[in-house]
Amino acid sequence: MNKITIISENTLEGLEQHRQAWDELIKNCEDVSPVQTYGWVSAFMKYKIKSRYPWVCIFAYRNEEMTGVYPLILTQRTGFYRLQFQFFQLPHDPFHTVRADGLILRGYEHVLEQITFHLKKMYKAIPVIWAQGIPLNSSTNRYFAGKGRKLGNYRKGMPPEDFIQLKGDFQTYTGTLNSKFRREILRQERRLIEKTKVKYRFRDLERSNSRNAEIFAEIENSGWKGLKKTSITGNTGDMELFNDATSDFNTKEWMQWNFLEADDKVIAAQLAVKINSTIYLWKIGYREEFSNMAPGNLLMYRFIEDAFRQGDVDEINFMNERGWLKEWNVSKRDLFNTAIFPAIPLLSFLLKAYYKVKYRRGK
Repeated sequence: MNKITIISENTLEGLEQHRQAWDELIKNCEDVSPVQTYGWVSAFMKYKIKSRYPWVCIFAYRNEEMTGVYPLILTQRTGFYRLQFQFFQLPHDPFHTVRADGLILRGYEHVLEQITFHLKKMYKAIPVIWAQGIPLNSSTNRYFAGKGRKLGNYRKGMPPEDFIQLKGDFQTYTGTLNSKFRREILRQERRLIEKTKVKYRFRDLERSNSRNAEIFAEIENSGWKGLKKTSITGNTGDMELFNDATSDFNTKEWMQWNFLEADDKVIAAQLAVKINSTIYLWKIGYREEFSNMAPGNLLMYRFIEDAFRQGDVDEINFMNERGWLKEWNVSKRDLFNTAIFPAIPLLSFLLKAYYKVKYRRGK
């Protein structure tokens, strides 16, 4: 096997140099979420990292091919004399991201060891990497599933993510839904059509990406998310973050802006991203004044139909667990918070004890 080269970058210009190789890695990786892409990570580092938290991105290459990437935010450093711990966190935002993991080409899980020991040498401390909300088949957890011995880990379960695996056709899928629920959606759609001129826009390309982002943000902020300040426009830097990231996704033809219009007025909207064979339904919004007609459900029903129609979609992933999705016959995938560190017996014991205490206290 060819030698693996580890490279670190801590500037946006440095990230840009790896953009093409990063995009190629994504094509060859399974189950890549939008927050693991160059477009999201570069925008996150630009708009969401506070100055007191420096960051570094570690790349692994085999010749010219990228085999791994871990974007990391430096958080706590603690210890004494020669025993120092440097804690790292993958880019995570409580309102917008669940999975926060690096990417490793399947078959190269061992590069996680090289990345970790590179960090140890670089920062002259024991590195501890915190990956949040990741499935068992993710890059980090695959290393431990493959019996990796040089790294230790602490793993804690968290709420799962909902997804729909697309099998058969749309009619087969709708046949699995509660018949009363399905009939109610179609009845509401007929009612809306009788009162207004209805139009569905899927994968909208008529408007610019920035205009679609603006429309979506206004719709999302008009409801309860706006009141609770969990919408894109509710927190400093979020609108710029999503503008930059979705613009990058749009150039790659990943973006899927979906809208439901009544008399040319948008009443429901979705921000979705298709990477490889998975559509990630990231965010939704609807106008409260139309809530009696359940516009979110109408758009969801036709969105799933459109996903089947595309022909190359294997899964719709909702990125977290949402109670209202139970009506849509979703499956659940377990997610875990995972800490990674060198497998040094006493230190591994102390770190595992630290995380157990931390979780016991609800932190």
